[in-house]
Amino acid sequence: MKNAITALISIAVLVASVPCTAAAQNQLQLEQKYPKVNAYAVRPNILLTAQYASDGQVCEMVLEPRRWTEEKVVLVSTLSEDETIPVVEEMVPESQRGKKLKTPLGVLSAVAGGSITTTHNYENITIDFVGSTRNNGSHDMVVGYVVAVVKWRNRSCK
Repeated sequence: MKNAITALISIAVLVASVPCTAAAQNQLQLEQKYPKVNAYAVRPNILLTAQYASDGQVCEMVLEPRRWTEEKVVLVSTLSEDETIPVVEEMVPESQRGKKLKTPLGVLSAVAGGSITTTHNYENITIDFVGSTRNNGSHDMVVGYVVAVVKWRNRSCK
């Protein structure tokens, strides 16, 4: 009986020490299986992904909060309009985005079904902030924006 237990422990140690060949996939295997997405850290807390027109020009940018760093996971992270609009204006200078369009009501927001979309209009681009709301009994309150989508008016994506 003692020999059987010793043999089982030896086998368990041997199995545990053998490297697992079916573990993580390498970069090539992942790229063969899934579309590759490039993201840019435009601020420590903001990631950007982009779509391109057939001529290589950016036609859409999506900014979203960075939810993970090497140090922590941020479970509830949102975008601030005050922080995100200057980032967009830095990446898309006024000569490309055009002037901000004036509307009679200013910036427009649409609230429906627990979500909110706030649109900032420029001559050549729009910036849509999309987030969630919650009802506090008398009206909907913005919980936070989870994404900002920048679209060019005169460029279509591939």
